[in-house]
Amino acid sequence: MKRVKFGDLKIQKLNRVALPNSLLENLDLKPSDDVELFLDIESNEIIIKKIKVRKNEK
Repeated sequence: MKRVKFGDLKIQKLNRVALPNSLLENLDLKPSDDVELFLDIESNEIIIKKIKVRKNEK
């Protein structure tokens, strides 16, 4: 897996994490887009994956 670092983040109140605009732009993510969240228990890493939704599903 290739990695690109987009900076360090802090967990905010209400357990939220704000993703950098540069990351959202690179993934073409917009507010209200659907994503999947995974935990890799071997590497202790969180993975966010964009969900491809068919046009007739929204």
